[in-house]
Amino acid sequence: MIFFEETDTPAEEPPPRPTWWYALTNAGALGAMIAVTVAGIVLLGVALVYHRVILFWLLAAAHSVSELW
Repeated sequence: MIFFEETDTPAEEPPPRPTWWYALTNAGALGAMIAVTVAGIVLLGVALVYHRVILFWLLAAAHSVSELW
């Protein structure tokens, strides 16, 4: 059986980070979320406008691959 000795000294806590650190990380996270949202909207718009062209090229690629078998 293992016994641990209790001590009166608590574990050392790291020093608190400055306020600008949290502002910077929050701004970075917000910027990343906005960038991903904008990229999704742009890709959705491209897909809505060019869906016929995209489907044509996908079908053409599938047909050319099927000819290789």
